[in-house]
Amino acid sequence: MYKLCLWCMNPAVAFEEIAKQTHSIILASGTLSPLDSFATELGVEFKIRLEAKHVINTKKQLWVGALGHGGKRGTSLKANYANTKTDQYKDALGDVFLRSIGKIPGGVLVFFPSYGLMANVIQRWEDTGDIDRIETFKKCFQEPKGGGKEQLEKILTEYRQKAATTGAILFAVFRGKISEGVDFSDHNARAVFIVGIPYPAWKDLKVVQKREYQDKRMKSKESTITGSQWYSQQAFRALNQALGRCIRHRHDYGAIFLLDSRYCNAPNVINQLSKWVRPSVETYKSNTRAMHDVEQFFVALEQTPPGGKKLLQARSNEARKKRVAPQMMMKTNNIANNNDNSKNKNEIKKDINRPSTSTGAWISREEAARNIDLHSRGGNSWRKRKGGVRAHNRRRNKRNKDKPIISNNHDDTAYNVLEYTDIQTTQNDVNNTDVEDQRVANKLKNRNSTTSQLSLNSATTNYK
Repeated sequence: MYKLCLWCMNPAVAFEEIAKQTHSIILASGTLSPLDSFATELGVEFKIRLEAKHVINTKKQLWVGALGHGGKRGTSLKANYANTKTDQYKDALGDVFLRSIGKIPGGVLVFFPSYGLMANVIQRWEDTGDIDRIETFKKCFQEPKGGGKEQLEKILTEYRQKAATTGAILFAVFRGKISEGVDFSDHNARAVFIVGIPYPAWKDLKVVQKREYQDKRMKSKESTITGSQWYSQQAFRALNQALGRCIRHRHDYGAIFLLDSRYCNAPNVINQLSKWVRPSVETYKSNTRAMHDVEQFFVALEQTPPGGKKLLQARSNEARKKRVAPQMMMKTNNIANNNDNSKNKNEIKKDINRPSTSTGAWISREEAARNIDLHSRGGNSWRKRKGGVRAHNRRRNKRNKDKPIISNNHDDTAYNVLEYTDIQTTQNDVNNTDVEDQRVANKLKNRNSTTSQLSLNSATTNYK
């Protein structure tokens, strides 16, 4: 059975009509570079071209490391066809992950050139137990091949939940749904691992035909790029698209791992990366130093995140609200319990800072009410307890006049205030004094002394 396919090798055929019908065209994207070849492909001369800087401070908010080897034996991480078939390559890749995952907070994205390589690597890690050791740091998720939108959304939801708490890893492929159009801001993607270079399938019929077409146009001077150059550009456009998952706004930050020996000390390869990434790329001969540097990178940014004092204050306020909320709930419950005991929040405040009638100290409402009850019973036991009449008189002379206290009225709806005009002993006090105080009592009996009066706001009580 044969299949007939029609493929357009020249995008200018479709874009030409748009260029004729419009006055001007603006194309904006993060993956248009290199601009010269892109303009040639569309068949339109773009006189104004701009390759802008990134909104972040790449020196402080971005770490990019190129690692060319891994494992105890220093196995090459070059992800060509022959090398990726070996178990040594897969084990070396797993060693890099085990050494780095624990130093990265939040979520991690890992991009493979194909579903086949991703499946083979994960299968090897399952056989050796590396995947279990990786999951001690972060939960692992995998982009499904095919499947519907609901299945992908379910995986992304679970991944984001784990990334926000214990951390998570999402294995995906270049040119897939996750590498394009999905937002992984902040903790959702604190690091992106690039495994290899995502060149298109070499023997794919479309790729073969396109390369031949570009070579023919180059010979006739209709194009500025050859088939090999076009092939390379397709790889780095897909790669740059995946790199953009790491930084999503001006206060975001993250790390990028380029896991392939072809990134190491290769200006021709680095120059094909996005402009905002190129200056930050550093080649590491020692993986130990790379792990140390990336750990220090995240420690510094966790202490002083981008955005300065305002962002720190906002995070501090948010954390304080989370801490205070349970405490406020407990206080609310306590107030509710106090209401059940005939006390509310305002009454609790009234329980303190009340002057004592005996010592001038500040006492509670209950103690003040108890003292008044003792007065109403004649005061004898109260004076015995406080050191007798003489001690009472000494305390009286030291007190200021007109000391307000709270009555023994326990009605929650009102509080009556009593005022002392003068504190003198009464007739009942004289009759009930002790023998040792009889001499003083006789003098007081013959003296024309006034009686104590207590004025109530609602009623008047005379002590006899």
